[in-house]
Amino acid sequence: VNGKGADGGPVWLLQPMTFMNRSGVSVAALARFFKIEPQHILVIHDELDLQPGQAKLKFGGSAAGHNGLKDIHGMLGTLDFWRLRLGIGHPGVKAEVVNYVLKRPSGSDREAIDKSIEQSMAAAPLLMAGEMDKALARIHAGPQRAHKPVVPAAMPALAPAAAAAATAAPGAAPAAAAKTAACATAGKVVPAAPNTAATTAEAAPAATPKTSAGD
Repeated sequence: VNGKGADGGPVWLLQPMTFMNRSGVSVAALARFFKIEPQHILVIHDELDLQPGQAKLKFGGSAAGHNGLKDIHGMLGTLDFWRLRLGIGHPGVKAEVVNYVLKRPSGSDREAIDKSIEQSMAAAPLLMAGEMDKALARIHAGPQRAHKPVVPAAMPALAPAAAAAATAAPGAAPAAAAKTAACATAGKVVPAAPNTAATTAEAAPAATPKTSAGD
């Protein structure tokens, strides 16, 4: 597919129809025909060493065992080209790698890979404009972290006097004691209003029993 970059120059999107381990045949043929320098080539490939959902942009480096990169290296004669590595995860056992890369990813892995592709596509204008540093920052940027909830400060311990006030005095009405304790837990002691009915009953002297008319 042929298009134009941000600077108006041509941009070619190539999907090799060869086997993956012969990708260099297609890449080198296009590069030679259109006189494209290796440093202007971006190869997008799967990466076992990254978890699904991760994407990394880098320039140069080894093929790290990737047969497609090895063939591109052999056909171009250099490893000095850009790579966009899309993580697919590793099966954990080297003997299982071939079967792992050929089978369909799980639903959760597929979703994570799709998100990494979307994030990489958001950097496409920067890649086509050659602003690789900005593109790298955009691709490598992780999701924004949620703000930590504000934890309220611990309630100060009650002073001995306050704690004593929160304890009902002997003979105090239960309602008054409950009110005092509730006020104390709020950090300060506000004396609760006395239970007037109980106070009156306790303070009033016992009435003298009336004598009968016959006494």
